[in-house]
Amino acid sequence: MNFAFVGVSKQAEAAHTGCGDENFVALCDVNDKCAAEVYAKHPGTRRFKDFRLMLKMHRDIDAIVVSISTNSLVGMAIEKAEIQQRKNEDENEKKPGHGRGITEPASVESFGEDKIA
Repeated sequence: MNFAFVGVSKQAEAAHTGCGDENFVALCDVNDKCAAEVYAKHPGTRRFKDFRLMLKMHRDIDAIVVSISTNSLVGMAIEKAEIQQRKNEDENEKKPGHGRGITEPASVESFGEDKIA
């Protein structure tokens, strides 16, 4: 699986350790100094300061591990839903009979802010 991480320092350490042998494709943190240790452990992994840019540039992300404050999660959920919808549309265009039975991604209301954390 291809993992992306949003928030890679301090509280996220347990998440990185728990995903030990997985393929880390992107690391995103606003503080390079705090994230330096994790960056050093994964030198070939792309680094970002903005998760929106990370989601737009990486179409091969299978899972995102988020270790940030809950007030930042709603916007991230919306962005990921939009990226996933475009990815699904791209894949469906390659299939015969594309466009049949495709559903819209879940809305933010269906996530519920209390369920995102």
